Amino acid sequence: MKNQPSVFREIIPTTDSHQENRYFFLTLIGVFWCAALLLWLASHKDQAPIRLPNQYSNLATQLSIASDEISMLQDVELISQQPNLSDFINNELAPFTTENFVKAGINCFVIDKELVQLRLFKLDEKPWQVQWRSIDSHAHHTDEQTTHSNTLCQAENSWLAVAHLALKED
Repeated sequence: MKNQPSVFREIIPTTDSHQENRYFFLTLIGVFWCAALLLWLASHKDQAPIRLPNQYSNLATQLSIASDEISMLQDVELISQQPNLSDFINNELAPFTTENFVKAGINCFVIDKELVQLRLFKLDEKPWQVQWRSIDSHAHHTDEQTTHSNTLCQAENSWLAVAHLALKED
């Protein structure tokens, strides 16, 4: 006999392709189900965004325009860095000439409407901001005037950026 190299032959049994197809499709369905569930959860947040009532959007827009004008007037030193209402009225800035605003603090001007309070507000070196809150968002206390004046110019969570102006203010 010749010395022939020994060859090992391994026989691999055939698998059932129906079972493999079943596992593949079950995995595929599972991935799609998880993706659909995650998309649904991401699009259904617990709280709907709170928006300024439509009847006040014109006033908010006027305040936004006024904030730009105030910044320009301050840049050219026609009004002080801590202006008063009279500065706005003398420079005929709308809505200060037609609405009854209150100067509630340094660089903080507030107007009370039926349902909301709007404020034009500036902190330190940040730009002027137009914010609002619902009248009932600050709780009624026994001494409401003290609470009212103490919270008008504080940077607190009850004040919200006006939604249609939020991109500008960021």
